Amino acid sequence: MRRRRYHHEKMTSARRMVFGAALLLAPASARAAGEGMSAELRQGFAMHKGNIVAITYTLRPLEKPTGGEGRKVEDALCGVIVDASGLILTSGDPFPDLGGDPRHTLGPVEFKVHRAGRAPLDAEPVGLDRDLNLAWLRLKSPPAGLAALEWADAERLEVGDEVAVMGVMSRNYDFAPVIHPTVVNAVVDKPRRMYSVDAHLNDFSIGGLVLSSRGKPIGIIGEDVLKERVPDGTLPRNPLSILGSMAQGRRPGYPMIFTSALFASQLGSPPPIEKDPKRSWLGIIMQPLSEDLSAYWKLDVEGGIIVASVLDGSPADKAGLRPADILVALEGESLRVRRDEELPEFRRKIERVGPGMAVSLEYLRQGERHNATVTLAEAPRTAVTAAEREDEDLGLIVREITLDDIQGQALEPGVTGVVVAEVDGGGWARIGGLDADDIIQAIGGVSVANLEDFQVAMDRLRKTRPDSTVMFVRRRTETLFVRMRTPWRPTPADSSLP
Repeated sequence: MRRRRYHHEKMTSARRMVFGAALLLAPASARAAGEGMSAELRQGFAMHKGNIVAITYTLRPLEKPTGGEGRKVEDALCGVIVDASGLILTSGDPFPDLGGDPRHTLGPVEFKVHRAGRAPLDAEPVGLDRDLNLAWLRLKSPPAGLAALEWADAERLEVGDEVAVMGVMSRNYDFAPVIHPTVVNAVVDKPRRMYSVDAHLNDFSIGGLVLSSRGKPIGIIGEDVLKERVPDGTLPRNPLSILGSMAQGRRPGYPMIFTSALFASQLGSPPPIEKDPKRSWLGIIMQPLSEDLSAYWKLDVEGGIIVASVLDGSPADKAGLRPADILVALEGESLRVRRDEELPEFRRKIERVGPGMAVSLEYLRQGERHNATVTLAEAPRTAVTAAEREDEDLGLIVREITLDDIQGQALEPGVTGVVVAEVDGGGWARIGGLDADDIIQAIGGVSVANLEDFQVAMDRLRKTRPDSTVMFVRRRTETLFVRMRTPWRPTPADSSLP
């Protein structure tokens, strides 16, 4: 039995519904290229349509659930082949943000690149820029004849300047290239110079190529992901931004022209995808400040985070935070947290700051406001990066206890044992009654505090070969004894000589 891991769903079925509805409501956007366009744009479309591709992929859980593969979501977006080696630039929408429960977080695998009228090609991710929300793929076997893009020096565009966006249509139309003539309708300079366009991008155009009025490639359509949280029940009112909101899942993003100057330095060497990024942590167990609790305590705040407990030795502990403190602001920004599903965004903000960096917190203690400066430390391992051990006799995989388990199961700090990460459907462990997420704390009377203890206990079992053994297990809020039969296979030493 070999454990497989996957990469959080940023795309949703709602996005596909929007695309489908858009095609039905506005078929004029897919009219033949050339109608109402300048000769230069027609020439630019003809010259570069071979560089426009559709990218399909599958979203699967970062951590495969017990007994199956888990959720499976198919999705697609647009991309641009930038050179003859098969390097492709596209949006970073499919890739999950750092953090999050790996069992409920989906990420992209099985990338296929589609060029109209040709067989799909396999591709793999080779780069990711989280700041720009751009991703880089490379074809595994690039075909001959791929054309390199020659980027034009992007002049400073102004409101009213003509541009065109090249994307693709849906699978029903064989991902045919499509062009959208439009004009710049807004210019922004922060956090970088970008341009909004006055067009309903009804087809798969996120990640598509942008042409100047002269038909020259000057950039792509990316999504500028907003840093602030959007109030509940609302989305940005720009029709184009709805797609971005759905694509990002947690935070909306506005489709913008990213000129080639923003990513020119990455054309030769895309930024690497983090394998084990260094994340920072605060070290508290969190509870949302619900409206009921806020009213009961007569608190005049927009929301907050109740410190349910503080982990020993954590940054929060060193900064003097205590259980029952209520965090109401981070870096001067109010924490409008009322529900459990709003807690992960605060955790992600903390994770992104980085180990060794300081953050300012405002909190309430018995109704009085206080301020604290907390120097964050490197976050402990999560379930994705935890050390693990497989035992083929028992038919299970166990791993070390992580912060995910402490928070997810409300464990007291300092709890010991090993977590059952995966159980083989027909193995001794499954038949004996062990479940995923059980915490094994003893085997056959031998205490198990960590993976090394687990190995010692199992080596002892293999040496003594009892017909059955008993495990002491913590299951959520209960502890129990689990008896497990162990029908060992005969060894040469067990056989009598004739």
